[in-house]
Amino acid sequence: MASLRLSFDYYRDAGDSSAAVAVALHPLRGEVSGVAELCADALALTRSESVEAGRLLAAQGAAVALAGKDEARGLGLLEEALGIARQRGDAALELKVLREWVEVDWMYNRWDEALARSRRCCVARPETLAVAG
Repeated sequence: MASLRLSFDYYRDAGDSSAAVAVALHPLRGEVSGVAELCADALALTRSESVEAGRLLAAQGAAVALAGKDEARGLGLLEEALGIARQRGDAALELKVLREWVEVDWMYNRWDEALARSRRCCVARPETLAVAG
C-alpha cells in the first residue's frame, strides 16, 4: 500500500490526475488499510458521476465497511456508486459495485443479500465480465 500511496502522491503533485486515479484504482484484495483514504483523495481528482468516480466509490465503500470502521458509511458509498452505474447505464461498473457489495454482505453474515447480489453478477453477459475485470 505504501508504494501505491507514493505513486499516487507523485502523479497528483506532478499534475497528472489520470495517472493518479489509475494508481488509486489498482485492485487491492485483502488490503484495506489506507485504501479508503487513497480513494477519497483520488475522488477529488475526478468528475462526480463519472465511471472513475463510481469505481473509486465502490472501492472506498468496501474498504470502509470491511475495515469495520463505519458499515453504514461504507454501504452509503456503495449505494452512491451503484447509482452512478445505473444512471450511466454502465453494466460493467454495476457488476464491479455488486462484487464489492457481496464481500461486505458476506463479512456481515447477510447471506440472503450476498446470494441475491451474487446471482445478479452470475447473469452478466460475457462481454460485461471482461470489462468489469
